[in-house]
Amino acid sequence: MPRRESPNGVADATALFRTEGLELPFVPPELARRFRQRDRWCFASRQVRVSPYKFEHYVDETDAVSDYVLIAHAGHGVNSYAIHYYLVHGLLRLFLQIHWGGVYQDRLFVEVSG
Repeated sequence: MPRRESPNGVADATALFRTEGLELPFVPPELARRFRQRDRWCFASRQVRVSPYKFEHYVDETDAVSDYVLIAHAGHGVNSYAIHYYLVHGLLRLFLQIHWGGVYQDRLFVEVSG
C-alpha cells in the first residue's frame, strides 16, 4: 500500500524534531506548501535525489535550482551523521551541516544564531 502523504510537512517535521528535543529550523512561508517528507528524517520543498550528506553537491548546484528549503538528518557509516539545513531563497544561499548523532557520540545540537 502506498504511503499516504501528509498535507502539512512543517507540522510533521516539527513533531519529529521535538521527539529528539530539537526545534525545527525556519521554513519560509512561501516554501512551506511544497515542504513535505521525502524520506526518513528528510523534509524538503523539492525532490531529493542526492543524499543531503553530499554537501558539495548542493552548494555546486545553487545557480541551477529554484528556491527551496531542505532539512534532514543524514550520513553514512556508524559515526558520520549530521543535521542538514539548506536554504536557497532569493539571493540567500545558506548551507549548514552540523554533526549530530552516531553510534559513538551523544546527540548534540549546536545552536547557530545570527
